[in-house]
Amino acid sequence: MRATDAEGHSQPLDRSSNRGGFAGNLVQRVPVLCLDVDAPA
Repeated sequence: MRATDAEGHSQPLDRSSNRGGFAGNLVQRVPVLCLDVDAPA
């Protein structure tokens, strides 16, 4: 999921390089494991 502002601008998928190392607002991928707690064991 990407953040989007009121004007429809969303986070970039690729990092833009700069000398200071700023502008690190790109999408970060985070692994998620979903479990069904209601499923029989």
